[in-house]
Amino acid sequence: MFITGNTYPMSLIRRPVHITPVSLEYYKARLGEGGWVSFWGHENTLEAAKNVCGHDLRPPEARPAMTLDPAGYPVLYGRKYRECLLLSPEYSPGYRPVIGKEDSPDDIQSWHALRMEWE
Repeated sequence: MFITGNTYPMSLIRRPVHITPVSLEYYKARLGEGGWVSFWGHENTLEAAKNVCGHDLRPPEARPAMTLDPAGYPVLYGRKYRECLLLSPEYSPGYRPVIGKEDSPDDIQSWHALRMEWE
């Protein structure tokens, strides 16, 4: 079991975590295995992400909030996780979103995936 989203809040890292770039093929294969839960937070990019990975990454509720267990592992929907896979958009170099405005899927140039593993 793992969690997936488009970004992980750095304020919730309270113990050592290894972050490794992985291929989009790896990300898609892991999604295909099942057993994951999404915390995707931006409604406007869900369709674009689905087109890239072939899976609907819509979480069970809009913008679910993670917590941490006493040892510092992420908890989502009452379950502790030690692994997170991220599918993050790539924008043009130097791109900064307008404050208070969601990015447009048209601004996305490509995607990359990361694997986070907590010790």
